Amino acid sequence: MKLSKSAYIEKKETDLLQQAVFRYLPYWPLFLAAGIFALIIGGIYLRSKTPLYEVTASILVKDEKKGLDDSKVVDALNLFGEKKIIENETEVIRSRSILYQVVTHLDLYAPVEERSGFSYRSAYLTSPVRVELEKPEDLPWEASRVKFRYNGQTRTVATKDASYPLDRWVVSPWGKIRFSKNPLGVSADMGGDAGSSFFFSLISLPKTINQLQNGIEVSPSSKLSTVINISYKDAVPLRGEAILNELLNCYEQAAANDKNSTAANTLDFVEKRLQLVSKQLDDVESNVQKFRADNGIVDVSQQSNQYLQNVSENDQKMSEMDVQLSVLDQIESYLRSKQDQPGLVPTTLGIKDPMLSQLLEKLYDSEIQYEKLKKTTAEDNPILISVKNEIAKIKPSILENVRNQRNSLQAARNKLVSRSSQYNSLLNTLPEKERQLAEISRQHNIENSIYSFLLQKKEEATLAFSATVSDSKVIDKAQSSIQPVSPKPWMAYMIALILPIPLISVAISAREFLGNKVLFRRTKKAGSTMKK
Repeated sequence: MKLSKSAYIEKKETDLLQQAVFRYLPYWPLFLAAGIFALIIGGIYLRSKTPLYEVTASILVKDEKKGLDDSKVVDALNLFGEKKIIENETEVIRSRSILYQVVTHLDLYAPVEERSGFSYRSAYLTSPVRVELEKPEDLPWEASRVKFRYNGQTRTVATKDASYPLDRWVVSPWGKIRFSKNPLGVSADMGGDAGSSFFFSLISLPKTINQLQNGIEVSPSSKLSTVINISYKDAVPLRGEAILNELLNCYEQAAANDKNSTAANTLDFVEKRLQLVSKQLDDVESNVQKFRADNGIVDVSQQSNQYLQNVSENDQKMSEMDVQLSVLDQIESYLRSKQDQPGLVPTTLGIKDPMLSQLLEKLYDSEIQYEKLKKTTAEDNPILISVKNEIAKIKPSILENVRNQRNSLQAARNKLVSRSSQYNSLLNTLPEKERQLAEISRQHNIENSIYSFLLQKKEEATLAFSATVSDSKVIDKAQSSIQPVSPKPWMAYMIALILPIPLISVAISAREFLGNKVLFRRTKKAGSTMKK
């Protein structure tokens, strides 16, 4: 009879399985003891490991590339809003400037803990007080787990070296510090427990911001969606929800502040121009009235009306160019007179080049970021140096853009001036009194057109400033998971059950290999093969 190859393999596998059973079966108590011991170790690990809960939130961003835009009415009110790109907004949400506000608003640099056995756990919900510094960016050194006690009767917080009253700024080794009631703490409402000991730490702002930045995950929900999902893991679900909700509030407030800053700067510029033009318009109107009264002129000829219409259109264009040149002069003066200190971005009223507005906004954001980083980082910090170099590169680009636009406007204005000289030659054909009245009326039309233009821009800016239209919308506020996401008990116990098996098996094999006794006998069976 012929033995097939598959039958031989099956028989060989069966023999190996029988050998493994006979070899390791006598050691079943050792396997059982190792499994029980591993389960105990896994239980101790789970009890000592702080469980983490996942907190999620989502926000809708208006992205022009993906077709999400406002209605015409809302878009008309949103004069100073910028079209946003969702990829950029994901970086803005977790930027250091936004997280700086979150850390300082929630006092995350001053966590409070309490001792639980041999470990420490967060006292975010149990601490009777919260700790805050007046100037956390000027923290001289970090403090690790400073023990303190709260006395509800005297309303004082006592540390090893001093006692501090509640709700008052006092001098401490870490700068001016204040202890206030924790609205979430049960002990604060009950007057505190004199026997309870808590520990507070003071961590530098850059380190706290980096920890928070590494823990926050921001990503679009899909490639075609304009919804951004935000997640964060925290040992205290309520604290994680507070962090994400504050992050969303700071993000929306930063966008609103940028719009309001631009609108306020535009309003200030327009109002100053209106005051000047209004005074000039009053003077011209007085001259027209006086001339008509002195010369008894009520109306001008049809030829004069046609001339005035052409001159008015030509002069209106010149007035708009004068406003644009004035804006360019103001921008150039702003760049040359200021240092690296951030300030209100000059208005780009009447300038049609979007590149100039983008460069000014980029300069403003970089200067704001440089000012914040300078407070919390050293001067030789690579990020600080990179932002400073970026500011130095943006300014020449803006000046070059301003010079190019000024040259273009000046050339166009020269053409209009040449055309005006042609109109002036036609003026000589008019009667003397009509010519004089036409000159005065021409000046009146110029001032009136400028005044109407500025008045319209003022109303638009005022309306946009009052009706703040948000560029984002919170879909889901922060919500934590019901069960912890880390550590996972089933995974820990599975590893505890599986890991001892190969370890004990290797130990048994090593013991038999190194021993000098023959424990098993191996017999070799040769298979017979037949050929047809």
